[in-house]
Amino acid sequence: MLEVWNWFIALASHKATLLALLFPLFIGIVIYTYAGRRRSRRLESYRYMPFEDEDGERLRRGAGDEDGKKE
Repeated sequence: MLEVWNWFIALASHKATLLALLFPLFIGIVIYTYAGRRRSRRLESYRYMPFEDEDGERLRRGAGDEDGKKE
């Protein structure tokens, strides 16, 4: 019984177990996220979100005044 307890509390034995559990979970999340066509398009539309101003309008380089907004 003591051997089982020592195996259970040993950190080295849990690394492989966690890898075996969490890696398929990660792969499953990636497949779920990008497998659906609508979901994939929606996520791709978010890629420019950091470059949008507060009104949701994309900043245009060289268009308009100094801060990039067109009036």
